Amino acid sequence: MNIKYNILIALLVVVTGCSNNEAGDSEISSSESQIESQSQEVIEESDGNEESTQTDADFQDLVSQLEDAPSLIPEYAPLITTDTFINDQGMEGWRDFEELSNEYKLADFGDIENTEGSHPDDILSFFEGKNHVQIHDYGEEEGSRQIDFRYLNSDGSEVEDTEMPAFFSRIVTSFVDDKLVFASVQPGMHSMDPNTAMPFSVVTDQVTSLADLIAVEPAPYVFSVSEMQYKGLPLTNAGVLTESPEEVDLEAAPLLVYFTFAPDVSSENEAASTLIAVDTSPFSTASRDFAVSSFNAMLSISEYIDQQS
Repeated sequence: MNIKYNILIALLVVVTGCSNNEAGDSEISSSESQIESQSQEVIEESDGNEESTQTDADFQDLVSQLEDAPSLIPEYAPLITTDTFINDQGMEGWRDFEELSNEYKLADFGDIENTEGSHPDDILSFFEGKNHVQIHDYGEEEGSRQIDFRYLNSDGSEVEDTEMPAFFSRIVTSFVDDKLVFASVQPGMHSMDPNTAMPFSVVTDQVTSLADLIAVEPAPYVFSVSEMQYKGLPLTNAGVLTESPEEVDLEAAPLLVYFTFAPDVSSENEAASTLIAVDTSPFSTASRDFAVSSFNAMLSISEYIDQQS
């Protein structure tokens, strides 16, 4: 891991339960009080006033370097296949999300008032003419608004015991004060085979960057890719299926591990990234709404970032 990031941002391992409304159909709240963290272990953290002062300065320098950093979303493409994400129909959702990420602008979730983000109309216009995409607008509540885009099954089938159309992928966009603050893509109709979960040791032994995650063999199963910005840091993450660590007794194993990355400013390669946080959730919890779980994972480091900014 980049030494500078070791100083600036603690690597977090969090076993968390996400606060969701309705299985598979939840809204993301703009309030940080919605985040539920049952346990949190800070692996590395700066101590001492002198070091803290230096860390503050380094953090501000880092943020200034990241101001024009390109989105890392396209770099996730090798992870998203019909073997590791969803079928051919659902893959269109990923391709659209990848294209959309090059067009939208994210307001900073840590400074919404003073930053610009894409308007809901900008996002809606992207989907004009896509008749197989069902748009679900939750409406505005206390300044927050969520709009989902569901890629419907071509045969027009419905989810069993409901009148909801079956869909194979879903793009989630969340707005505060009509500014885009979060975007995510996830599979819709899916199945989970515990035998495909990668060993938890991969989390601690192999992955320090997105490139490391892509290099894991066999390829991990991915249940979400998301993006937001917080206090100047461009954040992306992937929710990956893993076994539960041996030392953690969780009935809800396997887990989804959320690897959160930021651009690596020490590299000459604009696509380079560094791991800044790891967040875990029982699959049974995360699968209620992968986007909500991903959103909470990104905000798991917000308190530390607030101390530095």
